[in-house]
Amino acid sequence: MKEKIVEKIRNRKPFEKADIIIYSVCLLLIVSLFILVPLSKNSQENTGFKISVDGEIAVILEFDKEIVVESDYSDLVSVEKKQDLYQVKILTKDKNGYNLIEFDLKEKTAKVIESNCSSSKDCVHFPKIKTSGTIYCAPHKLKISPLKEEFKSPVVGEI
Repeated sequence: MKEKIVEKIRNRKPFEKADIIIYSVCLLLIVSLFILVPLSKNSQENTGFKISVDGEIAVILEFDKEIVVESDYSDLVSVEKKQDLYQVKILTKDKNGYNLIEFDLKEKTAKVIESNCSSSKDCVHFPKIKTSGTIYCAPHKLKISPLKEEFKSPVVGEI
């Protein structure tokens, strides 16, 4: 009995028809995942950026509208526009710290270009963000993240 099984295995082809079909389906599935996953991540268009300080939204920049500074932060935020660039400087509540953030409206990117948060200034070394990702400045409790289409600007009187 064992000899028949061993003989059958020896005489078998390395790839049967069913093996080739299964391998082809697996390869097709893997290739389609490599193509579809990156496309699906960029399918949701970034409509702007928001800056949060200590969990509260301080600044909202929507590409098709003007930049909005929340009233609680109006004395801590200064905005300068240079052609297709917004430079937003945010002071900490004690006014000893700051972050200078640059928004490129043409490229639709955000980057911290200057800060005095710590000796390593990690937030300055974050790469530009576009449609995904977040820039954190832990010492200043600052977070910059992209807006997505589902984000709606708050309207006065709306609950």
